[in-house]
Order: sequence, then C-alpha cells, then structure tokens
Amino acid sequence: MSNIYHICIGLPQGGIESILYKVILFTKKNINHTVISFRGKGYYGKKLEDIGVNVIYLDNNSGKFSFFSIIKLFKILKKNKPKIVQTWWYPADVIGGVIAHIAGIKNIVWGIFSTNINPLFVGPGTIFFLPFCILFSYFIPDKIISCTKKGIIRHSKIG
Repeated sequence: MSNIYHICIGLPQGGIESILYKVILFTKKNINHTVISFRGKGYYGKKLEDIGVNVIYLDNNSGKFSFFSIIKLFKILKKNKPKIVQTWWYPADVIGGVIAHIAGIKNIVWGIFSTNINPLFVGPGTIFFLPFCILFSYFIPDKIISCTKKGIIRHSKIG
C-alpha cells in the first residue's frame, strides 16, 4: 500500500480542501493517507478523522509559519519517510516542498488549483509565494498536477 503525506495550510471549508477530502475518500482503500495541516482542525479535519485518516496539526494558528512548526514538519517527514509528499497550494508547495526535499523525500507532488493568478483576485499570501514556486518548481517537485488544462497553460506562461 502506498504511503502519501498531504501537506496543507489549513482545513477550512474551501475548494482545495474539498478536493483533498474527495481524493482521500475515493482512494483510501489502496493508499495510506496522512494529512499535515499547519493550522487547526477547521471544517475538514474532523471529516478526515471520521473516515480514519491520520491528521497531524502543527497548530500554527497565527496564520504565519513559525520556525517551530517548520522544524516539527521536518521531524515528522524525516522519521516517517513517506513514499510521496503532496502539497496543496502555493505556501504549502514552497514550505512543504522544501522541507520534504531537505528531509530526503524523492517524490514530491505540487498542486495547482486555480487558473486565476491575477493579484486583484488572489490573496497576498498567494502573491508572496508565487515567485518562490516559480523558482523552486525547477528542482523541488517531481510532478506538478493541475485541476484544469487552463491552469497548466497560465502557470506555464509565468514559469
């Protein structure tokens, strides 16, 4: 059975989190999933736990990434050595991807979940992490997946 660790910023009731939940729900018979959230339970934390998924909360409720939560993530990945680390959204792609890479994980998968990367329509966190995603995309992820062809085209145009 494959072992996948999903790294996300939080588990509120949102589109990306809904996709994460559905992916796990429909593949949990063949894959051992663990979800690591930088923030607390949110809406999907309990739902994931209810279907038997191991969810680890780094409990960084400040909305910022603390040094301690990043060290905790590193220790978890180094100790458990998951076969695959899948990250969900730009901040998780950068922070989770870099930490997984440093921890020696070979199969890192990033996710693109939006076609709209216009600064007028996305949050400041997205804008902050996007240049790092562009830079690190050349050597951190083994694969980058997208929900849409349009997302692939738009992200390819910016690097």
